[in-house]
Parts: sequence; C-alpha cells; structure tokens
Amino acid sequence: MVELRAMELRVVRCLGAAHVLDVLDQAGGTSCRIAADELLLLEPNVVPRDAEQCLVVDHTDAFAAYVLTGDDVDEAFARLSAIRLPDARPAFLQGAVADVAAKVVADTGRILVLVSSSLGHHLRERALASCRDLGIVEFQP
Repeated sequence: MVELRAMELRVVRCLGAAHVLDVLDQAGGTSCRIAADELLLLEPNVVPRDAEQCLVVDHTDAFAAYVLTGDDVDEAFARLSAIRLPDARPAFLQGAVADVAAKVVADTGRILVLVSSSLGHHLRERALASCRDLGIVEFQP
C-alpha cells in the first residue's frame, strides 16, 4: 500500500556565497543544496534573516508538496519518474516527476516531492492514476 498526502511545508530559498550558505545550512529542518550558491531550507527551525552576501526569501507559496509513504513507495516513485533513487538515504534529488520539474527528498519508506504550486494538481492526479493497483490512499491535510 502507498499513501499520498498533500503537505503544508515552509520553504525558504537562500542565495549567496557558498561559505555563507554553509552557515545557514545549520538552521535545522531539511537542507537541500540546489547549487553552490543556492540552498532550500524545508521547515527550518529558525528562518535566517538577510545577511551580507546572502538573500533569504520565503518561497512557501511557490511550491506544492506531496509525500508518498508506505511499503511500495519506491515502486510508486518509479512509476512517476526515471530518477534513480539511491540506496543511501536521506537523499536530495532534482529532475522530472510526473513529467514536471521537481525537487525530491527520499528517505526510507518516505519520499517528499516538491513541484511548482501551479502543477501540484498534476502531480496528485498522476500519482493516483499510476499507483492505483498499488492500493494508493490519499489523505487530505
């Protein structure tokens, strides 16, 4: 069985020099390094303030977040994306999921997928259709 759940998730984008972002990486929550000069913080314990050589922007409204959980979560994800999930987890990945650009945080038995907020409905519909035979169950927040 697989569970699909929409999530309310705070997303903070930090842009700046790599050494400055290394310090912000300690804000708690989940850190996703997009590039040397870009960092996403998911559910940070502390929202860092703008600092010299760094721009911090709340991008919560820019993303729709869905989490897949359950015994068949890796199979469910494989039906939605060609991204290969690594054995070592947690892992942060980027690429196409349900044919749209996504950011993925894969953990054992749990996969978080972030897509543009305007495409969240598409990801939901594709997940429900592609995983029907896995007994997918949808939970509302």
